Amino acid sequence: MINNLRSIYKTLVCSLCLLMVPIFGYSQNIEITPTFGYMFGGSIRGYDAEADLSDNINYGGSIGLQMDAQGWLEFTYIGQSSTATIRRYGIIDDEREIDLHTSYIHVGVSRESQLGDVTPFGSLSLGLTIFNPKESGLSSHTFSSVNFGAGVKALVGESVGIKLQGRLLVPVAFAGGTVWCGTGGCGLGYASYATIVQGDFSLGVFYRLDR
Repeated sequence: MINNLRSIYKTLVCSLCLLMVPIFGYSQNIEITPTFGYMFGGSIRGYDAEADLSDNINYGGSIGLQMDAQGWLEFTYIGQSSTATIRRYGIIDDEREIDLHTSYIHVGVSRESQLGDVTPFGSLSLGLTIFNPKESGLSSHTFSSVNFGAGVKALVGESVGIKLQGRLLVPVAFAGGTVWCGTGGCGLGYASYATIVQGDFSLGVFYRLDR
């Protein structure tokens, strides 16, 4: 069952990536959007410990390829540097804080509808989330993830506009794991089928290139 879920997920992500090649050649417009925002950390609970990820600013950007009058195919990157506080269950004062970098790399679609001077939109994307501890001896962990978003866009010039959005970011583990902290350091993982829910609000300035 788990292997089937992984295969389906990888097939969906690869299919979306392959679609970008022909759509890039036939897309009506291209939008390039650097973004800056704030991400909420969330918590991970494992077999013998839990980790609380701190809130902090994030940064990133997207490239959108217009498929039709209302649809866009988007490639998105989100990065955040923060900390994670790890606590072991049943052990008093066993708490440790590590530096952590989180990256989201996603491909997805968005649909928009013109409403006066603004354009509301909704988005859905799939991809990978990488938790990378910035401490010697600790390895990074990569998980599949889903991103649900909504926001508004508004042109402030012929080809320049503002983009405001909120996103729900959900890394998903298809296999077992844990959160641990020992003499060799601390690590982040997941219990079977566990998820961590993160979210962010961001502001972007998009540049639209007509084709």
